[in-house]
Amino acid sequence: MHSAATPPGPDEQVDAAGNNAFTVEFDGPNVMFRAANGNYLSTKMNKYIKADTATPDDSCVFTWTLVNRPRLILRGEFGFINTMPSGLLECNKSSPEVYNLTVTDGKAAISAQNGKFWKITETGVSATGDKAEDYSLKLFPNSRLAILSEKQQLFTCQQHGALTATGDRVSSASLFEY
Repeated sequence: MHSAATPPGPDEQVDAAGNNAFTVEFDGPNVMFRAANGNYLSTKMNKYIKADTATPDDSCVFTWTLVNRPRLILRGEFGFINTMPSGLLECNKSSPEVYNLTVTDGKAAISAQNGKFWKITETGVSATGDKAEDYSLKLFPNSRLAILSEKQQLFTCQQHGALTATGDRVSSASLFEY
């Protein structure tokens, strides 16, 4: 529980009265929930969920998915993400582009309107892949998310427009409004 002087962390949800309901811990495609009592939510043999596990185990791990969210528009610190004619993605545009998002077993695949999937290349991120690369999404308050590559590198925006998968910590350059 937080006092008025201690704001919640980026992975926490707080109700209108300021009571900490749960802390969400992301681990790739999996999430764990820590209740206000300090224990993790775990699935019991009868399929009920209870906040009674002090040390997380396999019964505390949940795979998350987004439902009814097939379209994705992302705005970063410097503007919207758009696909250039070469397929390279840039993140400093003034108008949005709609991408397709598919989440399966907690892993996200993103494709452009040209049918090509996002792909990490030496020069940045591009929409030129013939097959999907799996990414992890980490959700934050205020409709923000971070995108992580399979190597756990964060997608990061540069002011000149480059979108790369080189970030090692969450910052304003690696959070996208969705």
